Amino acid sequence: MVKRIEEMYLRFVLTKRCPFKCYFCHREGDAESPGFELSREVVIEAVRVAMSLGIYSFKFTGGEPLEYEGLADVIAEIKSICPSAEISFTTNGLYLERDLVKLIEAGIDRANVSLQSLDRKKNEEIVGVDSFDEVMRGIELLSKFKTDSKIVTAFSKRNEDEILDMARFAKRLGLGFRVHAVLPALPIAEPDVIPIEEIEERISRFPGAVRRIIEVNGKHRLLFTGPDWEILVPDWRHWKRCGMASCPLNDNVKKVCKEGEVFALRITPSEVQTCLMRNKKNFPFEKVGDIREALTSACKLVAVTS
Repeated sequence: MVKRIEEMYLRFVLTKRCPFKCYFCHREGDAESPGFELSREVVIEAVRVAMSLGIYSFKFTGGEPLEYEGLADVIAEIKSICPSAEISFTTNGLYLERDLVKLIEAGIDRANVSLQSLDRKKNEEIVGVDSFDEVMRGIELLSKFKTDSKIVTAFSKRNEDEILDMARFAKRLGLGFRVHAVLPALPIAEPDVIPIEEIEERISRFPGAVRRIIEVNGKHRLLFTGPDWEILVPDWRHWKRCGMASCPLNDNVKKVCKEGEVFALRITPSEVQTCLMRNKKNFPFEKVGDIREALTSACKLVAVTS
């Protein structure tokens, strides 16, 4: 019991499809399963159940959620059910220029766009695709809308020398900039991991850095600010134990995770997941009508309900 339910959000894994091949990708904790698409019926029913439980914040992920056909229509339907619902999505940015305007018109509130380097060659080495121009155009377009959106970067040994420049780039565009540690789901990523507390220490040495704790969407963050830059970092000191014993994660992941607080429940085509990297304490459902029981049970496990 670690969060009040109204502080949580529902995270929809819409599709496993993604044109990128990021070497550190954790694939939402499900690297081995075949591809799938989350049906619109499951999404809308889960939203209705979540609202009845007190959750009004929803995030679409993948894979790449902009690979999901009809995303704008799904967003518009959710907003028709509850205009005040908060809806966001994560994206690698490849299709952002193509889709952003219709997503804004449908009612999207904000986006998190992944960018791993300001250097074209290095970015391609990290994400496995020559996508730099498309992503940068998408980010430029996003900056024209007042959406409280962010550029998000995996802080690693491959790009730590660029973090300050990336923060300044985001600031110039009026976008937030958040970093996170690499979760080494694949062995190839482990040598590049910098634990979150070390990330904090390295950012604190940036010129003019001032550190303070803020709350962003119900989560504690460290906000480091300088003369012309801002960086958000997860504040691991405020994470409570998630309450789930026998964590199977390797030592590098544990250093990053800290068995952290459960902020989100994930919806896949067959279950409600309470943890990105565990397959225990998840709640399966076979048909749309079973979602209420699965989601209610998951909320009781990880959140304080009213």
